[in-house]
Amino acid sequence: MCGLSIQHSDPEVWAGRFDPERDPVLIGEHHPRHQLAPTQPALATRADARCRRTMTFLRWDLEPYWSRGGDQRCRMINARADTVADKPDYRAAFWERRCLIQTEGF
Repeated sequence: MCGLSIQHSDPEVWAGRFDPERDPVLIGEHHPRHQLAPTQPALATRADARCRRTMTFLRWDLEPYWSRGGDQRCRMINARADTVADKPDYRAAFWERRCLIQTEGF
């Protein structure tokens, strides 16, 4: 994955494609961004605890299970597609907490 991404379209455009329930925060929070960087909130669609699609903002990074929390040095943004399901740092997130990041370019 690249280091910068583009999220320009309104959330309603993406909602029309994926039919999620929208988080009320989306109404006033979305601003078109041409340089969305890691650690910034990114518009994402994910399944909630009841397996319903929801659209919300998520922080773009991954904190590994072994991190003590709050340590910025341990945060990751990239994983290799051929090992993401097996590596301990990504395995649980890959199998249990997937999301779709809406992007229009990088």
